[in-house]
Amino acid sequence: MTDVERARRIVDAINAAQPDLVLLPGDFLAGHGGDEPLPIETMAEVLGRLKAPLGVYAVLGNHDWWHDGARITHALSAQGIVVLENDAVPLPGRELWVVGIGDHSTGHSRPDRALSRVPAGAPTLVLMHDPASLAGMPRLAAPAPVLTVAGHTHGGQVWVPGYGAPIVPGAAPRTWAYGWIENRGRRMYVTSGLGVSILPVRLNMRPEWVLFE
Repeated sequence: MTDVERARRIVDAINAAQPDLVLLPGDFLAGHGGDEPLPIETMAEVLGRLKAPLGVYAVLGNHDWWHDGARITHALSAQGIVVLENDAVPLPGRELWVVGIGDHSTGHSRPDRALSRVPAGAPTLVLMHDPASLAGMPRLAAPAPVLTVAGHTHGGQVWVPGYGAPIVPGAAPRTWAYGWIENRGRRMYVTSGLGVSILPVRLNMRPEWVLFE
């Protein structure tokens, strides 16, 4: 959860970094349906200001589905953001594919379907909301994903030195709350995200947007 002015500042900072493409791992609104902090069309308009020559890609999170997944998809798409719900698309003029896996905690995760359109051996960027989807990803012919990213956990919002996050939402192991994760030879980065959920608290877990080089 964040406000519009902060979102605008974050978009400006991302644009200033001149990324080749932008990946948005979901939860564009907080709370449940009927408890809308601001219209998704307003937030989508802010996110629509993101600039990247290879495009801006998104998946929906659990909060998005609790509000209205179809409405949020329409609002983001209207701003030129490509929403990948268990789908994949090639980057313009590249052999590299972007794969979007649906949210695990709301029952929308279909890794097999998401990867079925990717040609065998094609390099991929894999985007998912809930890191729990990593455990269900099928093995692909080489090469391995160039990058796999997830959100959802907020890094637990509280990080205890020497222990990690005491509580992590969803089905992913507690040790998958934040940072680089390894599972069956696959590597994934779980971001702490930019907002908060349930309680407006962060302790030893800073919000972030991440620039990969």
